[in-house]
Amino acid sequence: MTTVLAILKTTYIVLSVIPYVVFAAVWGICYFMWKDKKRSTQLAMDISTFFLITSVAGLANSIMGFKFSWWFIILMLLIAFGVVGGYQYRLKGESNVPKVMRIIWRLAFMVLSICYIILLLIELIRQLF
Repeated sequence: MTTVLAILKTTYIVLSVIPYVVFAAVWGICYFMWKDKKRSTQLAMDISTFFLITSVAGLANSIMGFKFSWWFIILMLLIAFGVVGGYQYRLKGESNVPKVMRIIWRLAFMVLSICYIILLLIELIRQLF
């Protein structure tokens, strides 16, 4: 059991280093199966967000010396969930939790993608000079 967990952990870490390869692979497999670009893109976004969270946290830890970046990202996701859920409740009188989760998760993909690119460029420049 320990070896299986070690293999899963190592695989997750390797895939977190290259989250856009995960996005492309998932998109390609889904598009091959379903022939639906929108559905493939959405599933690829959803899956690669897991890897982006770890990547951005790791880069932020490396660049800024923080040790709590992962928890900070999770905190921001929870705050965003509360804000969007509260807004939806105020607007419609009820909150559709799965819809709010989907909105926040896909918004997290967009924000984390931008953060990943910026932090990766900073780290590359830092390593070169």
